[in-house]
Amino acid sequence: MFPVTQSDPLPSENRLKPHKVLKRLFRRARFHLKRTTTRPPPLDPSRMAPPVVVAALGGSGTRVIVELLTESGVFMGGAIDPRTRDSLFLRHFIDAHFERLARDPELDGEATSRDLDRAIRGHRLGIPNEEDAWGWKNPRSMWLLPYLVKHFPGLRFIHLVRDGRDLALSGNQFLLGKHGRQILGDRWTGDLVRDQFELWALGNTQAADACARLLGPQALLIRYEDLCKDPRRELGRLLDFLARPLAHSVSERIAASVQPSRGLGRGLLDPSDTIRALGTQHAETLRRFGYPTPV
Repeated sequence: MFPVTQSDPLPSENRLKPHKVLKRLFRRARFHLKRTTTRPPPLDPSRMAPPVVVAALGGSGTRVIVELLTESGVFMGGAIDPRTRDSLFLRHFIDAHFERLARDPELDGEATSRDLDRAIRGHRLGIPNEEDAWGWKNPRSMWLLPYLVKHFPGLRFIHLVRDGRDLALSGNQFLLGKHGRQILGDRWTGDLVRDQFELWALGNTQAADACARLLGPQALLIRYEDLCKDPRRELGRLLDFLARPLAHSVSERIAASVQPSRGLGRGLLDPSDTIRALGTQHAETLRRFGYPTPV
């Protein structure tokens, strides 16, 4: 079995100014020093609340969701990437095990479980109380739902979706570059637009199927387009899903911060034969998530 940004995808490292590259490298070095020298306390599953996991194909708008969760009292990690809001400990675990677990969640073994336990203990460092609500954001988590649900049966999942045509034209191709050939297998073409659209269709379909099969009401689907159009309504749906209180002034501030990406809707308006053909090829998946398809 096989990610709300308020801007277009972040520039790649080779386009960053030297001082920003150095700053990022310093943050990574500091995290790995912390990871290798800190001894987090053991987990007590009897006291831990099930996690809240936020994921999507990269560029689908997850960062504002993390802000809302944090403001509502959900602990989203003591070590997170300040740009993306991803958990650094879960990122390290997923880097090591993603392709194998995405291919077959049943390949779980003692060493993998031990690594996950270590990642969760590190991620929860600094949580005020062991029983507090907690979770993480990592886009690739959507590909690992069967594995994660097996380890956290009460897991709640927030699934962000954006029109696949927008993402096919996006510069955010982290997943494609890092794992695309392995995930797509014989579907791999080497064409960035086609392969990115294929990843979108495959990943979101598998995540939605896993939600229906394993999570039911413990999963919430939010479309990026709906979040941009009516952020108050969509963030209200999220708070209802979590059953968490939040001051009206705080939710209003977060809703007001949602700014549509500059590329919002560009895929639907793109006149190219390639995008139109891909829209036809993946029409069923587009319709499943409420997107218009070519006629």
